[in-house]
Amino acid sequence: MSTIEFVIRLVDALAWPVVVLVAVVLLRRPVSELLTRHPPASLRAGPLELTWSHVVAETSQQAAKVERTSAELDSTRPGRVAEELAPAVEKAPLTAIREAYATLERTLREVVGPVEGVDTYRLGPVSLAKLGASRGVIDQEIVRTVEGLMIMHNMAIHNRGPAITPDRAREYVSLADITISALTQRA
Repeated sequence: MSTIEFVIRLVDALAWPVVVLVAVVLLRRPVSELLTRHPPASLRAGPLELTWSHVVAETSQQAAKVERTSAELDSTRPGRVAEELAPAVEKAPLTAIREAYATLERTLREVVGPVEGVDTYRLGPVSLAKLGASRGVIDQEIVRTVEGLMIMHNMAIHNRGPAITPDRAREYVSLADITISALTQRA
């Protein structure tokens, strides 16, 4: 093979990757702005696809089980999360989701309590819920609800779902509130 043939084959092989790279560099900002203004309604990674409404439906089913199993317990407690976050839900929906998630994490940490040899401050809500389940202080329904809330939180925070509207934040905060109520009533 001559040098000219080699160069032709090399250019031929690299043409599409170079075009794609140039397009990504040149169009990065406009595409990013477009996706920020009109985020996709779903998150896809390989064969797995999640939509906000699908995750809400599954998490709602788990939360309903959690709510039913704790219905016989006293439902009055100071400062319900949904009530506390109502102003944020309307004015800053994403902040309301973050705050509800942080409250869930603090509540899980309190319910799980100290565990010998485990720094619970390095664990997120799902790991805390699973640790609590392994210790017998948290039901599997709550673990599954926390998993759904984590997925919804990540979709909202990382902008991998539909725009976070007050209605969507209200859904999230309501599900988090049910879960937090169940956790505090059982503690």
